[in-house]
Amino acid sequence: MLRSLVGSEMCIRDSLTFPGPVTAAFVSAYRPQASLAPPPDAPSGVLSRVLSGDQLLSVTLPLWGCFFMANYAGYGNFMWMNEFLAQTGHKDLAKLEYMVFAAVEAVGVVLTTVVIDKAERRTLLAAAFLSGGACILGGVLLMEYSLYLALFLIAMNAFFEQAVWCVLYVYAGEVYPSTVRNSATGLAMGPTRIGGVLSTTLGLSLIHI
Repeated sequence: MLRSLVGSEMCIRDSLTFPGPVTAAFVSAYRPQASLAPPPDAPSGVLSRVLSGDQLLSVTLPLWGCFFMANYAGYGNFMWMNEFLAQTGHKDLAKLEYMVFAAVEAVGVVLTTVVIDKAERRTLLAAAFLSGGACILGGVLLMEYSLYLALFLIAMNAFFEQAVWCVLYVYAGEVYPSTVRNSATGLAMGPTRIGGVLSTTLGLSLIHI
């Protein structure tokens, strides 16, 4: 009995050392999948994934547009609020308005973290953009008729602006596969900073229109 067990062990050892057709087929079948080469038609590289046909139209361009507009509006509102209040004869309220801005932005971040998982990302993002735009438009138009209502609406624009940023950062991290996520998100955030540059450059001219 002992001799037969030893013989069996030696046969198994020999088959692993000098694999025959059956052993080779067994090892090949159970080779880890990570060692397999990707299919030849799989896209490689960040740009090919980000700028591919379906991804470009449904994800990349809308996301870049959102980042551009958020930068344009955010930097423009903060940069030119003092000048706008001076133009309308209320420069003495600028410091108070900036303090309200800071408080409302903090509230906006907290509330957005509460509701962000309770609504669809695109719906929440669209609602924040539209609400922020309506608030800033209403504040500008009502400044001559109701000062404090106008200031309240302008402050609420800061609230929705922070909601936009919160949702954008989460959404950008979810729409791309993990293999290109960091680079693709960086491409969306970096170049679109030109929106902030344009708003600080054109803002003064737009105030006088």
